[in-house]
Amino acid sequence: MHRYAIALSFLLSVAATYAATDMTGVVVDANSSPIAAAHVYVYKALPKTGASIVSPYSYRDCGKHVPVDAKGSFVLKNLDPSLRFDLLAVADGYEPAFAKRVDPIDGPVSIKLSPRPASDASRLITGVVVDPNGKLVVGAIVEPNGYRFERSAPDGHFIRSIASGRISGVDRLSITNAKGEFALHVPEPNASLDVRVTARSLAPRIERNLVPGQPRTIELTEGATISGHVLKNGKPVKGARVVVLQRDRSNSNDLGRFEIGTNNDGFFLLPNLGPNETYTVDVHDESLGDDIVETKQVKVGDTNTITDLGTLAVVRGGSLVSSVR
Repeated sequence: MHRYAIALSFLLSVAATYAATDMTGVVVDANSSPIAAAHVYVYKALPKTGASIVSPYSYRDCGKHVPVDAKGSFVLKNLDPSLRFDLLAVADGYEPAFAKRVDPIDGPVSIKLSPRPASDASRLITGVVVDPNGKLVVGAIVEPNGYRFERSAPDGHFIRSIASGRISGVDRLSITNAKGEFALHVPEPNASLDVRVTARSLAPRIERNLVPGQPRTIELTEGATISGHVLKNGKPVKGARVVVLQRDRSNSNDLGRFEIGTNNDGFFLLPNLGPNETYTVDVHDESLGDDIVETKQVKVGDTNTITDLGTLAVVRGGSLVSSVR
């Protein structure tokens, strides 16, 4: 429990005093007509300069949300002007959409939504995403990760095949709506799909063998956390980028790239990693010059655990060669 208290105090200490500003905008359809039933969320944030020392989803503005008015307009109040934000707009009957890296001081932002098309149910994979408490998750990104299908051979038999990467005829992604729902089209009704699901402040997950006509409930967890210090000659390295990737980065298992910055004490805390996985940890910082921090491997525990890497020490000589590109 002591380590959790330290982690929590670290995250809370990030909130600095600032002169807040408002973000204004409008949600419209393809004809630039307002969508009055939409809702707008602050999905994540990143500093305008330097590396983020907390998860992009942990800033205190993240999670703010407002309904639009009858003219499709919205106001998100008291945002940190030192940050850029990803906004998410959702509305029944429309595909959710992001406005990325928007700056409150740049003026109003326009978010355009496209109608959700009617689909052949025999070729539609659907489901809902929930958090560990069973609460619906809005704005989760559901991406194809592997596609299994049958093709007939010249001798009349069926051949079972699998594809990964960008798959022709399969939707590139789906974003869960206000009801936590997602939908992905596939070209064949007798196919199955693996998906990667990512969401704000939750660990990514690979969910396998989703099939048309059988909606799936996918539960995400908070995931595991790693922490540590980056030191050079016994002194903290401020603003270094700590990059974390799975050791197994095959297409079928890839959970994505994780990155965090070190604070004034050289400390980092990276939450929401996929639990029970082995990761490689690299440190990048221009100030290191020809010095390097040796890559570490770490096996994290189950969800809601913290693994302390201790000190990642800068060593002299060599070039900054890393497994991360």
